[in-house]
Amino acid sequence: LRTAIAGFDQLQKRSGGFEQLLLHLGAALDKAPTIELQRLDWTLAPSFETKVGAGGTASMPAPARAPADARPAAWFVLDIEGRLPAAMNGDQRAMIELLDRFAKLLEREDIRVELTKRPIDVESAKSFKSGNTGTASVAPQFTLRLGRPLAP
Repeated sequence: LRTAIAGFDQLQKRSGGFEQLLLHLGAALDKAPTIELQRLDWTLAPSFETKVGAGGTASMPAPARAPADARPAAWFVLDIEGRLPAAMNGDQRAMIELLDRFAKLLEREDIRVELTKRPIDVESAKSFKSGNTGTASVAPQFTLRLGRPLAP
């Protein structure tokens, strides 16, 4: 019976991962009301790493607490697809600034954030121009990964 209770207690400690990530995401969205979620996929993954998206990858630093040689056994991961207001379509600088602010809102010592696809290619050699250069009716889209290591 003690073994079963100890196992249940361990399971209980681990189960709050997705709920905590979703609450944290909700709080960030409250502070950035112009960002809309299109899709949200969650998983328990062996690592946080992602493939590089078409728009390049901008990764936030890993949590500072974990030693360099310690790797968590698993991660709670949320893959988020979202869009920015259609009115921002012609203002590339504003899109970048809004996504960077949103990523900073999501950043926390125990949470890793990675923009996997931006609405524009930030690695391009082209210069940014503000103004209505795109179609204002199409909302700029992005993808983001949010992860938290599974508690031991």
